[in-house]
Amino acid sequence: MLSPSDRAELLALGQQFITSGDDVTLAHLLDAVATKISDRSSPEWQAWSQYTEGLNETWVRIFKENKDIPWPTPPPEPEAVGLDASHTCSSTAVTPASQAPVTLNEKEIRDKMHAERKSSYDGAKGVGPARTSKSTRAERDRTKGGRMRDMLVDELVLEFDERKPEEPLKPRAVVYCIGCDNRTVGRDTARIRGHANHCNELAKSFPTLYRRLKHELAGRSLSQKVDKVSNDEEVEASESRLGANVVNTLHSYMNPAKLNEKQKMKIEWSMLRMFICCAIPWNVMDNLFFEEFISTLSPNFTVPDHSAFFAKHIPQEVAAWDAMFKDFLKGQDHLTFSLDGWSSRANDEIYTFHMTTPTRRSFFTDGHIFRGESVTGDVLKDVIIRLLTTYDLTRYSAIVGDGGPNVRSAKKKLAALYCWIVNIYDPYHNLSLYMKDIGKLFKDMLVTVSGIANYFGKSNYGTYHLMALAVQDELTLWPVLPSLTTIVEGSAPLRTLVFYSSFITDHPSGDPLPPHGMINIREGWQMYPFMDLGVRISEDIHRGTDHLGGVDWPKEPYLRVLRTAAKGVFAVLGNMWDPPLDII
Repeated sequence: MLSPSDRAELLALGQQFITSGDDVTLAHLLDAVATKISDRSSPEWQAWSQYTEGLNETWVRIFKENKDIPWPTPPPEPEAVGLDASHTCSSTAVTPASQAPVTLNEKEIRDKMHAERKSSYDGAKGVGPARTSKSTRAERDRTKGGRMRDMLVDELVLEFDERKPEEPLKPRAVVYCIGCDNRTVGRDTARIRGHANHCNELAKSFPTLYRRLKHELAGRSLSQKVDKVSNDEEVEASESRLGANVVNTLHSYMNPAKLNEKQKMKIEWSMLRMFICCAIPWNVMDNLFFEEFISTLSPNFTVPDHSAFFAKHIPQEVAAWDAMFKDFLKGQDHLTFSLDGWSSRANDEIYTFHMTTPTRRSFFTDGHIFRGESVTGDVLKDVIIRLLTTYDLTRYSAIVGDGGPNVRSAKKKLAALYCWIVNIYDPYHNLSLYMKDIGKLFKDMLVTVSGIANYFGKSNYGTYHLMALAVQDELTLWPVLPSLTTIVEGSAPLRTLVFYSSFITDHPSGDPLPPHGMINIREGWQMYPFMDLGVRISEDIHRGTDHLGGVDWPKEPYLRVLRTAAKGVFAVLGNMWDPPLDII
């Protein structure tokens, strides 16, 4: 705690800074505070550090910007409590609350600025302060030359100069999102725009500013720019045809000069479409061979870094598509909104949302990832309302979803809130769940089939011998399918599950292959229980359908499933090593 003499010295130094700022700088103030207060994590250190920074900022605004603002008030003197000789508590007089200066912490300051920004937007019908007048900092930056300051970013964040406790003399720019108060070190405009594009709080609290952001992103998209360039080139070409004919030369096709912006933009647009439409991994762009390929086509084009390239262009293209989609919906009515969700490996709840027109054209409209929060009916309902409002809620007439408890709750609450929206159960989800329940009747059979197919599907060496023998004897895999079908239906002897092994008389070992499925491998006999497999398949199907009351359940879908197993079992005839029997 500061002693009375140290506090008086700091107050005198602050007053000296106010009266003669050229003699006492911010460095003098911070050095004095660091000398008097050793504990830099104490509230007293934070209060005096904020006071000294406030003095410096106020001095700049008064003497450099000609602002008439009051000087900050020094931190209040803390309540001094001590023990006298008789161990009784004695305290100094405390400044009354009405006279004590009010000091706000950083969060309260941001909340106050957020409220002021909100009232400014509401009062000006969505036109922010940066749109009505140029900020002083922006005016100073314009006189320095270089790149123009991004005015929209100034409206998306609250910017401060913060200092680390261990480096009080090195301020750094820190920005906070005006929507969700997300903190970011540095003023990276691309990162700020990327965060604002997915900030739900910003879209909710500042809808006009969020629409401006989307509109600007759409205007910056490569697709919009390329379309404009193409239209301009068509006009230029039509005008040039009216004049004299120009003789093309080889130099006009192989120009070693630097690429202009139009050419660079077309190349980037083609690269973006290729990577997305061909599902190419993004890190291929950083591969040396890809860079050599692009350099061969265009020596003057520099391949950008994939992280910066896609982070910049994908949000812009999404915004451009969103604008075109809104134009498409202007003439549409009675739209159907559908949703589905699942869990990722990281235990995140992911929901996708689609829109379907009366002519059965379906469009993926948006996606949402719930991280670290419970997906209740109310939470899901709020997300749905936000999406419906984006595309004009009155155009929707129905909502469709699966039978999950949270989805049912969200749909019921939405239908009760907007009476013209009909709550419909998704028939495709119903059919899918129904077929899953039916499939449980044949669980054992499907496990057997899957195990055989997975094992023999990896046996490349066995497949090689199988195909060689099949070609030699003019035998294909197709005779296996009718054989397996007749066995599953129970209308043929189980020995036919040998899969025409008698056709293969010359085994790679030199011994003939017995008709019951025994193969000579590595000087030993190994019995593959094909017959046991057939018995189990037949029993599973008959046992699974007995309780259906004699209903003749169609087996064709499950016979199609067994085709892969037929190929896998047939491949064992050419396998040269012992497979584990526990998979059969």
